[in-house]
Amino acid sequence: ADAKIALAAGVSAPVTFNVKEGTYSEQVEFGAVTGASATNTITIQADPTNTNDATISFSPTSSLSNWVLGFDGASFIIIKGLVIENSTTGTYGIVIDFDNTNSDIKLLNNTFNGITYTSNANTCSVIYNSNSSLDKTDRVEIRGNSFTGGSHAIFWSGYTTTKETGTIIVNNTVTNFAQKGIWVEKQNNIRVDSNVVKQLVGKDPSPIGLAVRTTDTLQVSYNEVVLKGTADAQTMQIRECYADANHRGQIFNNMIVSSDVSTGSC
Repeated sequence: ADAKIALAAGVSAPVTFNVKEGTYSEQVEFGAVTGASATNTITIQADPTNTNDATISFSPTSSLSNWVLGFDGASFIIIKGLVIENSTTGTYGIVIDFDNTNSDIKLLNNTFNGITYTSNANTCSVIYNSNSSLDKTDRVEIRGNSFTGGSHAIFWSGYTTTKETGTIIVNNTVTNFAQKGIWVEKQNNIRVDSNVVKQLVGKDPSPIGLAVRTTDTLQVSYNEVVLKGTADAQTMQIRECYADANHRGQIFNNMIVSSDVSTGSC
């Protein structure tokens, strides 16, 4: 919250906020910051001198503010090395929410803790980017993070007529989600690479590990996906994607394991 207040005056150089260890019970939303650019980035990170986690924890109580950390009109912001968790016991379980138009956001080496949930409601996604004609988020990098819990770990959806572009989802570890691990749709020029997605609990009868749908020019590579379900476990789903000789789609070196049982090992 202090960072948001300080940014109200704008920036004229790169700015870094170091978050000291401890738990901060608050909800933070970032909007447009005057002067922010590819050069004048804004970094919110765990203090390098910390010996314990810097944690942001919040329990939303309304669908109008269902997030712990939100982006609404933001750009050129880096969130790095924090623990961010939704502590609700109710139905408003989003951890990171993208609303309206955003661009050039990086989520690097964080731990995102969603709620323990057994249904597939989008309102309990760990990261949620909604699919509306008013919402467009371009050039987001989600790299090196740890995800646990939630209905879906990453629910990332653009809009049919205005596909989002430049999304990178790389080197993340995704566990203990209820229904979807990484779900990406209505995108252009994306990379989903070297992620580990595992759901061994069998919370949903038809879990989906990694899905890329209605997307142009994609790279899906070196991912490891292991799923259990009681009916129809889909480890990887590639659907209605487009590429051509000049804009090739690439799907290679992925390891997938699926078992339609809810107990045991695989």
